[in-house]
Amino acid sequence: MNIRFVNMVRLFDEYYKTIDKGQVFQQHKLVVDGEATRQYQDLQQNEAGRRNLIASATSLSLTDNDRVAMQAKVRELESDFVRKREAFQQFVNVKNNELKGTFAAFRNEIVIELKAAINEFAKNKKIDMVLDYTGFSGNNVPVVVYFDAEKDVTDTLLADLNK
Repeated sequence: MNIRFVNMVRLFDEYYKTIDKGQVFQQHKLVVDGEATRQYQDLQQNEAGRRNLIASATSLSLTDNDRVAMQAKVRELESDFVRKREAFQQFVNVKNNELKGTFAAFRNEIVIELKAAINEFAKNKKIDMVLDYTGFSGNNVPVVVYFDAEKDVTDTLLADLNK
């Protein structure tokens, strides 16, 4: 039986499409992170304003009418803060789910391409089986405990894939 071995982690990480799509994914993530940061800073600014107003509302130099007006403004800022915090949390949850879905789709697409390339390579080289020596069993034991390093086809596959 003609068996060869591959490092799928390295194959995935060093495949040019993984690198290209990873860069696009990172750029999209930076945009999302930037918007999340902006919203978070807005929340902090809102909270700082509310705290300053609370401190001012307790001033003994205020008239009762001014104190009531400031307390109403504090309640308004608290409502605004709660609304913005909920919107922020929803934004983060939605964007995180979108990013996870995008990453999963991108990863699946690359894995399908890599498996097809390995299948084609194996057929052309009349190889009966290609095993990923980076995999682990359900008991967290390496699936491939030993192999002859000369039978590692990772470099050859990468050279073919990255032409």
